[in-house]
Amino acid sequence: MDDLPNLQELKKEESIFDSLQKNALETIRELSGQLWTDHAPHDPGITTLDILNYALSELDYQMSFPLEQYLTGSDNRFNPEDYGLFSPERVSGMAPVTPKDYRDHFLDQLDNTDFLVNLSDIQIHPYRSNDQICHGWFDIFIELSSFISEDQHKQEEKKIKEKIKKLYHANRNLGEHLHAIHFVRRKPLLLIGNIDIDGSISPEKTLIAIYTEAIQLFAPGSHYTGSALPIYKLFKGIKQIQGVLSIHSLEFQGFEEGEYAYTLALSSPEQIKIRLYQNQQAVEINATKVLNRLHSRNNINHAIREQKKQAKSILMDSRHIHLNDYSVTNDFPICYKDSFTDSFKAYLSIFDHLFSEGHEEMNHLKDWMALNMETPGSASMEQNKDLLLDTLDKIYGENSNQPFLRYSNKEINRQRRVRFLRQLPELIRDRYLGCNLFDADSLSGLERYLYSILGWEDAEEQIFILENILLHSPEATDHSVPSREFALTAILSQTERTQQRPDFQLRLEEFLREKIPAHLRFTVHWLPPKELALFVKDYKAWRKAWADNDNKEIGRTGEILKNNLIRINIEL
Repeated sequence: MDDLPNLQELKKEESIFDSLQKNALETIRELSGQLWTDHAPHDPGITTLDILNYALSELDYQMSFPLEQYLTGSDNRFNPEDYGLFSPERVSGMAPVTPKDYRDHFLDQLDNTDFLVNLSDIQIHPYRSNDQICHGWFDIFIELSSFISEDQHKQEEKKIKEKIKKLYHANRNLGEHLHAIHFVRRKPLLLIGNIDIDGSISPEKTLIAIYTEAIQLFAPGSHYTGSALPIYKLFKGIKQIQGVLSIHSLEFQGFEEGEYAYTLALSSPEQIKIRLYQNQQAVEINATKVLNRLHSRNNINHAIREQKKQAKSILMDSRHIHLNDYSVTNDFPICYKDSFTDSFKAYLSIFDHLFSEGHEEMNHLKDWMALNMETPGSASMEQNKDLLLDTLDKIYGENSNQPFLRYSNKEINRQRRVRFLRQLPELIRDRYLGCNLFDADSLSGLERYLYSILGWEDAEEQIFILENILLHSPEATDHSVPSREFALTAILSQTERTQQRPDFQLRLEEFLREKIPAHLRFTVHWLPPKELALFVKDYKAWRKAWADNDNKEIGRTGEILKNNLIRINIEL
């Protein structure tokens, strides 16, 4: 018995009713100068006290459910995003930033498409001109699968190039640009050899295992030349395959003089040149079956490497709660109700009003917390709504109510903040993205963020973030001068409203400095209506040329845009 753990009995927690009853009786004694200490349980005053304390206990119980139950609709479904409570995946997600991010994104987006079947690898590297890195410019290198023929290569290149180009521009970093897309072509090598097997597994399975070992030598990132190809690794790997007894001969055929990158030739059954022998007899092989299985296995490896994760639904099962008003007079015995005086009814109505207010507050919690444009029903609710928006700001590291951002009309200001917070997951995800050049109306992530937090979506004020890199060729940029790279030019409209407060423009420029990535240099220019209209005309013509993919027109409209900006003392 001494070995048994010492279990202590938990003390029963005092109920809210017992606590209310105890405190109420003590208060009565104090008010009576400690003279009223003996009371009968059936005293009318004690009965009234019991009923009121029970009603308060019930109200406490009704307000003790989890918060999400009060926010659940009549369909018993709770969506946290309706109240600005976004999942970590939604607010911590980010568009591709690094070359590795882009590679993973391309492979992920091409998954389960015809493109990935014929794709071996994608690499993204900074563009170099005269052996000097052109910061902000990138080249994409695409390697197609060794399982497709030369003719298929030519057919696939154009389709894959267009797809990659669109994917890049839909996720292009602010201040960066694509220089060119290249296709890496390796010279095909034939694997020739004679190998003895014991027949413990089918010859096709043995041959698939042998070629799988050989394929590993030419995996993405392995750019062996003829003199550096480690054939000994292949010997070692094949010797460990189940069913292989010995290797009589093994070589790669197709080497040429010079430094070439090679791949394994596997685009047709005729290129299966390994011969298997059992008991000194040649074994018949279904080469087409072997090639199809190898091709299928290659696609499975892609799927495993870039397997998509299914996003979990954020909708949660919950229970809808609606609190109904209930008068405490209903809890009194019938003999009491018959003798109620008007003054006593008025006294009890105070508690009815208290309980009704509690019920109303909980029933309207859903309306108060919802991120919608509806006006709160009272001054206190308006104040509480503002406090709620302040809390959501802090959760996501924002400050949408800085003095220079505020509108004088409180309701308009509140609606501005609500719109901003509702868009926040996308604004956070895309905050470093440039505009999509294939879409003439596309905005950069920074422009969308500014329009949203300023409440300028439908206003006369306009914001343009010009990426200087798009108006210069990499060869024409002096990359030895750091200030010439990663440069932005912010063009903002100077209107009556932006000039009403002397410090507004200064505060907005400081705010911009906080939001722009640290490696980007930027200048801000405020243009009056006439100059802004001329700029917008030139800018839209230039963006249309980009969307039309018209290189000649891009150059022409770009020069007009630059020259007109220089005319008003804006250097790019």
